[in-house]
Amino acid sequence: MCVSTNIEDILNDDDNESTPKGKNDFPVTRWGMIADSADPESIVRMKAQKELYQTYWPPLYGYARMKGKSEEDAEDLLQGFFSKQLSNESFNRADETKGKFRTFLLTAFNHFMRDEWQKQQSQKRGGGVEVISIDRDEGERIYELTDHKNLTPEEAYQQNWARTVLENSIERLRKSYQKKGNMDQFKALAPFLGLSEEPDYQDAATKLKLPIESARVYVHRFRKKFRNTIRAEIADTLPPGADITEEMRNLMTAFSPKLAH
Repeated sequence: MCVSTNIEDILNDDDNESTPKGKNDFPVTRWGMIADSADPESIVRMKAQKELYQTYWPPLYGYARMKGKSEEDAEDLLQGFFSKQLSNESFNRADETKGKFRTFLLTAFNHFMRDEWQKQQSQKRGGGVEVISIDRDEGERIYELTDHKNLTPEEAYQQNWARTVLENSIERLRKSYQKKGNMDQFKALAPFLGLSEEPDYQDAATKLKLPIESARVYVHRFRKKFRNTIRAEIADTLPPGADITEEMRNLMTAFSPKLAH
């Protein structure tokens, strides 16, 4: 689902009932599972690590394309990179005291491209095993959303990371409504997630079969759920105790006028 970059209002629209700001206040996250396991071959650790890679490969794909790699080479690069990450303990080198998974991932990927790509190219395509599922069309969709003229590859990576966080958060929210059998309500409220320039309260009220003032309350609660879902998504990429609010600010910065598409 494509996300509007006009998202600041939603992220800033806090109230007294919102989830407290500051340190990570969520249950054990995917990175927390990795950090809590001293055994690099732990099944729980490997599963959490692979889930993170499966979730956040698109920004790396876009970065590789911005660096001039072809579609095929970008896909091969990612498979080689993630295969290496899962086969050794390099994840342990992520600085959990500073704790930005996105920064660690980009640094490690740059290292791989510089030192390992030629070695990988010496092997024929098709000889390796697919480590994660990469939808090249999805990668190209995100790449095409990138402002190639005004952004550096690093800036594009940050923006695409933010876009991925938002899209994943919307999908999380959608699934939560689907699980409860409330998809009609989700569809009526979805335009208020920044996906529409001018969401219509009267239209939402009609779809929800509510007075317009009641619909406004539903929208307020829906946007609050969305903010908290974003916080949960961000928490998955930070070590326990990290400052989620700082990452929320970084998310908004990625969609500043310079970086906004």
